[in-house]
Amino acid sequence: MKSMSKQRFSVILNDEAANRVRQWYDDIDISNLSTADVVVSYFFSDSKTIELLMNGYREMASLNQEITKAFTPCEEEADICFLNSLQVLDNSTLG
Repeated sequence: MKSMSKQRFSVILNDEAANRVRQWYDDIDISNLSTADVVVSYFFSDSKTIELLMNGYREMASLNQEITKAFTPCEEEADICFLNSLQVLDNSTLG
């Protein structure tokens, strides 16, 4: 599906944000596994279908890790370039 938005944003997840998500899970006393169990069991009752889905998601998780490892440095460099360009713009409007 092609995005209709013309705006793009980079998001950097830092330790504080990750800790806030972890804290949210702790606060509502629900684990990632139990969340997945509730959702899967609601939509699927066939154990073979569930097994195939789980295998597919595991495979995609591995692929996503490889993609993230390959492209994270590029995203970080793009963020730095963007922030530097903002600084140049700020400096040019002040001087």
